[in-house]
Amino acid sequence: MDSFIGLAFAFALTALAGWAGPGWGLGLGIGMALWIWARQEGQVDRLRLFFQRLQAGDFGARMPADGRGQLESLQPSLDSLAESLAGRFTAAEETRRQLLAALNGMREGVVLCDADGAVLLMNPAFCRLAGYEEPILRRYFLWEAVRDPELNAAVEAALNQRRASSVDLPLDGGRLEGRALVTPIDAVPGGSGAGAVVLLFDRTEERKVERLRSEFVANVSHELRTPLSAIKAVLETLRDGALDDPAVNHSFLDKAMHHSERLEELMSDLLTLSQIEEQRRRGQVPADAACQAADAWAEADSLLEPALRRYKGELKAEIPALPAVAIEKGALRQILLNYVENALKHSGPEPRVSVGGRRLDHGVELWVQDQGQGIPEADQSRVFERFYRVDKARTRLGGGSGLGLSIVKHLAENWGASVGVESQLGRGSRFWVRLKPAAPSEA
Repeated sequence: MDSFIGLAFAFALTALAGWAGPGWGLGLGIGMALWIWARQEGQVDRLRLFFQRLQAGDFGARMPADGRGQLESLQPSLDSLAESLAGRFTAAEETRRQLLAALNGMREGVVLCDADGAVLLMNPAFCRLAGYEEPILRRYFLWEAVRDPELNAAVEAALNQRRASSVDLPLDGGRLEGRALVTPIDAVPGGSGAGAVVLLFDRTEERKVERLRSEFVANVSHELRTPLSAIKAVLETLRDGALDDPAVNHSFLDKAMHHSERLEELMSDLLTLSQIEEQRRRGQVPADAACQAADAWAEADSLLEPALRRYKGELKAEIPALPAVAIEKGALRQILLNYVENALKHSGPEPRVSVGGRRLDHGVELWVQDQGQGIPEADQSRVFERFYRVDKARTRLGGGSGLGLSIVKHLAENWGASVGVESQLGRGSRFWVRLKPAAPSEA
């Protein structure tokens, strides 16, 4: 631009010097040069303002046109540049919003750190799991958010040694069990050099399932070992000579039969429980199921005669007219059957058991009452657990797999019902199931 102005100035000065003499020529030449300079300077200012607006993010800026000047030919290209930048910025902003929405919607916590360990990004799930409130308008470090030495050491190893690792750590004041996966990354957008990303998730339910699975396997092994050991002992005794002794051989065969029945009952209940859980897992519980409580009880009652003879029990049932309930009849029959058999087993000699029902504000309650020894308050919340027994010795003498009440609970939960027990020592127990009413079209 300077060379252009100098050339114009020299040309004007030379031309005017020959036309009007040296003095006038010099003055007119200087004036013309200043006019040309001012005009070019105005175009440069407009160009500078245009780029300043683009730099500030104003992609609607356009190069103003006056129909004159060398920069006029650049106007279409400059406007096209502004439109292209606007499109790219809009696409980048949309991508950024989508990524933030995905991160903010995740159940897992995510943190992005720069090479110094300062936090560049932290989603709400991480703040919730770590119990940390993200500071406003200041740079902060991950060790301020989570005061866990193992996690901070893992982040330091990812930053300095480029090593990925995982760390188990307590969350929410120790109420939750968490795991953090720490991974180094080569470049951090908006940061300097390398960094690390931390994925934090809640493993509480997973660990609970692992413990339950381990306990279940141990309990099943124990329950199987007891009758198998007894059957093996009986067979060994018979083989060693008792088989030829009429005074004891029938007794030993009866013991073997008893423990074989226990094994059969255990395997049957395990299969039933597995089918119930699989039904819920696959979403195979009919949403439109409905039945009458009296019909389900009639079927259960017809199957209880062998148990009543075995335990020499007495059963009294009074099921009033009740609204239809939202459960399959077979499932409700199984619940009532298990409740009554459980009461017969644990109510001592010649047990007396009663069955009843009543209408609730939002459904129906059916209950089974026994007159046994009762259940200690500390055990009442656990009686529906698998294999849980209040009095293990007395229960095993009475038979049973230890899964009857657990089957009741899982069946009820499949249809949105609830179960519970009310008991006092020396005054018996009352087991109940509360069922939702069936939809009017299903009643």
